[in-house]
Formats: sequence, C-alpha cells, structure tokens
Amino acid sequence: MPSHRGVQPARSLYSKKVKQSLHANILSLIRKYDCQTLTCRASWGREDPFILQNISSIRMKLDDEISKLRDVQFFLSNITGTHGVNTTPPAPGIAYIIAWTRQSRDVSKEVLFALIQRLGADPKVEEISPKMKNCNAQGLLFQAVKDHNSTWARNLVTTSNKHCLETAQPDVAPSTDQFQQLLDVLYDRHLVCPTPSRMVVVNNFVFNEELEQSHRQLTLDGFKVIMICLHCLYVTRKFENVFSVFSFDNSVLDFEFCLTVHEES
Repeated sequence: MPSHRGVQPARSLYSKKVKQSLHANILSLIRKYDCQTLTCRASWGREDPFILQNISSIRMKLDDEISKLRDVQFFLSNITGTHGVNTTPPAPGIAYIIAWTRQSRDVSKEVLFALIQRLGADPKVEEISPKMKNCNAQGLLFQAVKDHNSTWARNLVTTSNKHCLETAQPDVAPSTDQFQQLLDVLYDRHLVCPTPSRMVVVNNFVFNEELEQSHRQLTLDGFKVIMICLHCLYVTRKFENVFSVFSFDNSVLDFEFCLTVHEES
C-alpha cells in the first residue's frame, strides 16, 4: 500500500470489496433504471485558502442546486483531491456521479457543467478521465469516490466544516428566534456530513427504498458514505422569507433542502 495515503489524496480506490459493492449496489441501479450518467470533477488551484476553508459549504450549495434539476434521480458527491507531485501540495476538488432520466430535456452534461461552474467559486470543471485504456463506467465511478476514506480528505472535511460553522451567519437580527433556528440548521447540516462522500436521493419515491438497502450494504462493505433523502421541505416554507440567507464571503448558500428535519404532522 502506498505510504503517501495519510498525507495525500488517494491515487485510486484500493479496496476490492468496496469496488464489488459499488458495482452491485450503485451501478446495478443505474443500469436497472436505464439512467443517463455523468462523472465529473470540479477542481481549484493548489493551496487556495478560500477553497480549502469553504469546500464543505461549496459542496453543500452545489448539491442543493443539482437536486433542484428536474429529472435528476440521485447522485454521489465526493470531496477529493488531485495528488501532488514531489513537494507540490494536492489540489482540492469535488467529484460527482450524477444519474438522471435518459429522456430528460432539462438535464445534460452542458447544463450540469454550467451550473457547477457558475455556483462553485470558479472551478475548473471536466469529466473524470479514465486512468487506463478502455476504462468503463465502473472505473470512472471508482476514480470519483477514491477519497471516501482517505485521511487527507477526512481532515479537509473536518477543518472546512469547523470553519464554515464559525464564519457563516444568518442575515437576520441575532436577537431573534429565527437567528438561532437557522444557526441550528447550519450546524446540523455540517454535523451530519462528516465524511468526504455523500449519496443524495432526489427521486425519493423510486429510489429511496433500494438506495437505503444499497447504503446499508455499502457501509457493511467498508464504503464510508452518508445517505441523504430530500423529502423534508417544510422548513423552507416555514422560513420562506429568510431561508436563503447564510453566506460565506460573497457566496450565498441556498438551504432550500433541509436535511435534518422531519415532515410536519
């Protein structure tokens, strides 16, 4: 096993068991429902302090916006990195595997690239390149999730979560109940995402049950991933006038999809 894995992003996905589980529990669903897919990466300059500090919130914002696209079924988002050469530090990035309805008129590679480019703090967006000739969808998926358990990526997520919690503030009066409630939402969103990899279920009616089973098996097989189901939307209505108000520097975070609440009774 390469000795750099504790201080650098992983070069590839090493675990044979995790590979087999991803094939059985993710790729099989994509094929079963004949989904169109895109495997891509947004990446930034090496040692960019803003990106390193805010990558958790950037990922959260991108995830929320991708979730709003009609016909997106589910996706995996992964905080990852490009391995540094010699003394060159790694370049942080966010890798996606996005599945959507094949006949969609609203989702395409071009639409997704434009969205990520517009909202992702000016990243370089590109499809993930195969590491070897004749690399198929399976190989691209493995490359996208390679940092699911790397020390480098886990440390980056922990540090960025802490920074985002310390610096992001609601744009409402600190003395109001809404201020504390929105702070609690922000805290919970970062708290429930301590891992580099997230599996986000958008079409809850079709995929929730099967992906819950997939998530359980993936976890048992050693794949470190948090599963999020986007079906709890009442908080958006409850705070409809103040919900899209968190910001870090000049970028606004849209919290339309609250991931830690339950439906109103």
